[in-house]
Amino acid sequence: MSLFDISKKNVVITGANGHLGRVLVEGLLESGARVLALCRHDENLISIKKRFNSQIKIDLVDCRNEADLKESFKRFYLEFGGIDGLVNNIYWGERRPQIFQESEKILGTFDATFVSYWKALRSVLPYLNPDGSSVVNNGSLWGIVSPDPNNYLDLENEPSISIVASKAAVHQFTKYTAVLLSNKKIRVNTIVPGLFPQKRGVERLDYIEALSKKIPLARIGQPREIVGPVLFLLSNASSYMTGQELIIDGGYTLV
Repeated sequence: MSLFDISKKNVVITGANGHLGRVLVEGLLESGARVLALCRHDENLISIKKRFNSQIKIDLVDCRNEADLKESFKRFYLEFGGIDGLVNNIYWGERRPQIFQESEKILGTFDATFVSYWKALRSVLPYLNPDGSSVVNNGSLWGIVSPDPNNYLDLENEPSISIVASKAAVHQFTKYTAVLLSNKKIRVNTIVPGLFPQKRGVERLDYIEALSKKIPLARIGQPREIVGPVLFLLSNASSYMTGQELIIDGGYTLV
């Protein structure tokens, strides 16, 4: 359907090499978008680059560096024209609560996440399509509700305070920028992924089973299930949505 068509749209995604990022890149390319993938490392994108060739540009950029961001956006703009979408997908921060750590370290990881979203949006503004564009911020379930330490068994991989606080800030950042940028035909929305754990070390089936019991759909999310909601928010099908949170959590926040 043409409402959902994003073919030939120019889309930038940050954090493109990560757990969800690389799947989003692939989904965007399969839908016909031209993609600028920004990341610090690109090992997970090499096979995707081979498949889609000139349809994707990969820039190794630290999104805390605004000068590099602006240069990357400018090159993409000069080659393909106005940018139709930005997917902010950065994740910084150690696991564990960090409550007893030095405040400078906590603030550093908070800044690395939230400020990277802010810098990416600010840097892309001159290159956005004046006829209308969409920004999709990847928020977090933990920007809405608190993580339960009991979910993590003995793995010691609870979300840190810095990531919880920075993602909550991203949610409010979405709402405020949606209002500020509405007169420029820029829509800003948030996706809110639920439990999409990535494998860290030895796979613990008891961990997955414990999580699944707390989800009404009785299973964890698969990364590909994020693609559809993002495509929707980038497309004309969501043309009257801005400042909203689209929750993809299997019903976790309902119970």
